[in-house]
Amino acid sequence: MAENSGGPHTLKYGVTTNHVLGLRAVMPDGEIVSLGGDLAESPGLDLVGLLTGAEGTLGIVTEATVRLTPKAPVIRMLLGAFDTLEDATSAVTEIIAAACCRRRWR
Repeated sequence: MAENSGGPHTLKYGVTTNHVLGLRAVMPDGEIVSLGGDLAESPGLDLVGLLTGAEGTLGIVTEATVRLTPKAPVIRMLLGAFDTLEDATSAVTEIIAAACCRRRWR
């Protein structure tokens, strides 16, 4: 949580802050604060998002309320070999664009 990481599934599910609904943290002066809550969206500044990923520089998270995402029923992997970095990045861009447009790759 402290790094706001998402790993290889970030494109589909988002990074950690996309799943943190609320948290309790100890601030540098020792004050305990509660941010966010049970709702995915709340008005005002995104202090949960700010504290998530601050790597402990703004405070230490001691509790978190998270939204769980069901595990996908099927996982597919693809290994590709490319002659140039440009070819590889173009392929990734096309795959993402196809997924955004709901086209199916075969």
